Amino acid sequence: KGEVDPVTLDLIENGLRNARYEMDEVLFRTALSPGIREQHDEFPLIADPDGKMVVGQFGLSIPDFLDGFDDTIEEGDVLLTSDPYACGAAISHANDWLVVVPIFKEGRLVGGAAMFGHMSDVGGKTPCSMPTDARTIYEEGVVIPPFKLYQRGVLNEDALRIILNQVRKPDWNRADLNGIVAACRTALELSLKQALGERATVTYPADAVCKAGDQPCLDDVRFRPLGGVTQPLIPWINRPTYQQAVEVQGRSPR
Repeated sequence: KGEVDPVTLDLIENGLRNARYEMDEVLFRTALSPGIREQHDEFPLIADPDGKMVVGQFGLSIPDFLDGFDDTIEEGDVLLTSDPYACGAAISHANDWLVVVPIFKEGRLVGGAAMFGHMSDVGGKTPCSMPTDARTIYEEGVVIPPFKLYQRGVLNEDALRIILNQVRKPDWNRADLNGIVAACRTALELSLKQALGERATVTYPADAVCKAGDQPCLDDVRFRPLGGVTQPLIPWINRPTYQQAVEVQGRSPR
């Protein structure tokens, strides 16, 4: 690992950010449900080889997902789950379908792309699968354990057929899921070609990109409550630089 000059770092960072925005557009143009197509209830990210977010939202979904996944990961695999308890609550409920796609280059894992979207209905006792009187997650509808939706590029059609048989709008769910998979594959292609270029070897400087965002992130959360009390910043990202106290400034009594 060597130092990355600021210009190269900026180009890579913006290339990855553009790939993340392309993920959104691919899904918006292919989804059928209004919740995703119009309301944009979906969240993408591109991660480093350890699954830590480089660009995107909800950056803990890949590590937590992999913690609950006990199979091998190979090129061409597409992983799927809707079980919050199987991915460290990276998703909120059974309506959120989380897809993870590993990014390989020259046979080596160099990153990952993930996206989850809110399905309008996943079965259960009420339309839209959000019963207000539910006592367990199973009342919401079908709960998908982590598994390979695609294995080495081959779709598990039987598993998908079983899943879609449990929902009220299977056409919507199929289209939305296909859009999420296509979005992750778009990230795979763009992160290697557009963001990294033909000169890329086995990985991109993910650590440098993350480090460049550390200080602006800390600056954004500085505020000082009444009395000038210094409070520790909750380490919501598993990075050492966040294990520190910051001063916070503001006037709200709350």
